[in-house]
Amino acid sequence: CLNFSRTGLQFDCTQRLQAGEKLLIDIHVDDVSMRELAAEIVSLKSLDSGLYCYGARFCLESSRMHKDEIYHCLLLIEDKLKSKQLYG
Repeated sequence: CLNFSRTGLQFDCTQRLQAGEKLLIDIHVDDVSMRELAAEIVSLKSLDSGLYCYGARFCLESSRMHKDEIYHCLLLIEDKLKSKQLYG
């Protein structure tokens, strides 16, 4: 994961994905875990290293958890990651 926010994330991968492709993402940061969070590829860029850089938007309506619960967990994860970057 290169960048994370409560609305989506940016990541590198060797696999070629397409814009609009659906993903299920597991996220584990400290004591906060989310399994099978639905997301969709919204941007892609080929890197010189042979990797692809993707932007994915979380699809809260498509996930099994209640939308408010997902949003709360995403805010906690975002806060924990920001704290690690600052104090790291």
